[in-house]
Amino acid sequence: MHLDLQKLDTDFAYYAHKLLKIKTKKQQLVPFTLWQPQQLLHNALEAHIAKGGLPRIIVLKARQEGVSTYSEGKIFQNTHMNENTDSRIIAHEKESGEHIFGMCRIFYDCLPKKLRPMIKYSSKTELAFENPDSKKKYTEPGLRSKLRVLTAGKANVGRSQ
Repeated sequence: MHLDLQKLDTDFAYYAHKLLKIKTKKQQLVPFTLWQPQQLLHNALEAHIAKGGLPRIIVLKARQEGVSTYSEGKIFQNTHMNENTDSRIIAHEKESGEHIFGMCRIFYDCLPKKLRPMIKYSSKTELAFENPDSKKKYTEPGLRSKLRVLTAGKANVGRSQ
């Protein structure tokens, strides 16, 4: 499969379709192709960014529209394609956080081997894209990026991060 690396970094719809897999309700893994609600969200986000705005969008009552999947995909792309990136996702409850992190694991596990970054550690809530070899980490550090899912509830969740 030929991949345009520049486009993977700049075009989320291309990145998602070419690299990410999602689990369907029938428990099948399929390419992540944006559907209408996700495309509307994507267009709004891209328009906001094009105007130089800070990309913050609040979506109310979006159930079964693919908003969480879209958001996780965008955050995963940013973490995967950029060095020294610390990404945080805050879920409203533990169960939702586990579900969202499960998407992240599928995204990582299904990446083509040559594009799969090294993992220093992986837990139930965090992936660290770094070289796990302490002797080589200075010459070949890896991405030095992390993706973490937090659960809301504490007054200062994610504050120092």
